[in-house]
Amino acid sequence: MKDYQGIAWSMGGDLGANSLPNLLGDYATLIGPALGTGGDRKGFNFAKNGAIVQDTPNQAKDLVAHLKTHAAVNFEEDWKVVTVLIGGNNLCDVCFEESGNNAAAYEAELEKTLSILSLMPRTFVNLVQHIDYTQIGQYKGPFCGIALRFVCECLTTNDKNRKAHTQAAITAYNAVIEKLAPKFRRDDFAIVVQPALVHSVIPDKSYITHADCFHPSGEGQRMFATALWNSMILPRAQKASYIATADDTPVCATAETRLYVD
Repeated sequence: MKDYQGIAWSMGGDLGANSLPNLLGDYATLIGPALGTGGDRKGFNFAKNGAIVQDTPNQAKDLVAHLKTHAAVNFEEDWKVVTVLIGGNNLCDVCFEESGNNAAAYEAELEKTLSILSLMPRTFVNLVQHIDYTQIGQYKGPFCGIALRFVCECLTTNDKNRKAHTQAAITAYNAVIEKLAPKFRRDDFAIVVQPALVHSVIPDKSYITHADCFHPSGEGQRMFATALWNSMILPRAQKASYIATADDTPVCATAETRLYVD
């Protein structure tokens, strides 16, 4: 199992990858996309394998510190795009009472993270809402059907009550995101809720990686990137809460296109 950071939907910069950096890079000069497979060419991608929301305040601190001291970055003047999607690993045991991953705990840690990110001037934060991860429970295979059920039981359970509890937690996490985003608005800083995954349906097993049956495959990365890009360039009233089809294509920007904060 390796990090395919170069094709990651939110930060990948490999040639030909359908990713946010490559889509945005058609219209702006970018610094910091992640490249390649494994190794240390992660650019400004500070995501970590297996991270939970409790880890993200430190990730945010590391990102801010890195950008403040990076030779190629003018911290005060350069515009920055940050994408945050966190909580999937918290949901793996949220259906158990003792897990401590309720919406209140999620809100407390996410608010700390967003507060740290708000220290950066000229910053546009994509705060991505959660898809219904319990969809992955329908897929079978050695890892999907056996190992994943031990490490992420609440997203793969066949127990109707536990599944309903998990889906309610996903809805609650998404409500927290809606609640927190407006708290940090400034003229040069905005946290924008991106709802494109909320009601999205995973078309088939090819959209999740066979390595862990949890993360998006290459095709899934393309799907997520397209959804995020299209959401970013639409005002809130027009943002979709689902990916309409598996073969959606990125909308081409024009001279009038903006990254909307409302």
